[in-house]
Amino acid sequence: MDIRDYIGQIQSTVIPPQGMTSTVTLYESERGRFALKRSTQPPFIDWLKREAHVLQALESTVLSVPRCIALDVQPDAVSLLMTALLGEPLSVLLRRGVSDELRHDLLRQFGRTLQAIHRTPIPAALRAERPWLDRILDEARDNLERGYAEPDAPPINRMVTFRPKMMPDTLIHGDYTIDNVLVSAGQITGVIDWGRGDVGDQRYDLALAIRPMEPESAFLTEPDFAALYAGYAGDRMTVEDHDWFYNLYAYF
Repeated sequence: MDIRDYIGQIQSTVIPPQGMTSTVTLYESERGRFALKRSTQPPFIDWLKREAHVLQALESTVLSVPRCIALDVQPDAVSLLMTALLGEPLSVLLRRGVSDELRHDLLRQFGRTLQAIHRTPIPAALRAERPWLDRILDEARDNLERGYAEPDAPPINRMVTFRPKMMPDTLIHGDYTIDNVLVSAGQITGVIDWGRGDVGDQRYDLALAIRPMEPESAFLTEPDFAALYAGYAGDRMTVEDHDWFYNLYAYF
């Protein structure tokens, strides 16, 4: 893929800190800001293909997400070119340190943004015939067999036995953490990394949203949790539900 065919003359290039699933390069060009994401290993190749599909499906919504420009699929790699949203990850801002007042305001916005995702009408392209809980447990079992799961993932039979009561599926992000929500000038500007986007159980997003992360954990005290739920305007998760969905993440 020659990205200049899509974005024109490149003016500057930035390589931000990289995650485990892909490499990302940010470009400033005569036509705007763009991001090129590339994956070379399974299952992340499939996740990047999925991200392109989800972003295309979300174009008809009001959510602030990147716009898919082009997808290049090669035998050993996949590259996704998309627009780049303004801002930096919320985790980066929190790592630098902010006042309690600003942190709580950002966490309320964090909750409102998640609520907006869950209340977005499900695009036709993302609808599924089987319930998400059934599909995700099948995928977790497959990941375990392929060696993709974390070493501390609980026994899959226990996850199946104690699966929570099913709720109506909604649009979910699938990896809603402070790493994947962008902030600029004290305002959340959008949500990135939609490779796990799906029609699924909103409790999964909530469990990941409040997971402990060091050293930039957003949730240090009870007022932090209260701020998120004030923005989300929904019931708090039970301890049992939180633990089950948080444990599910270990398979991915």
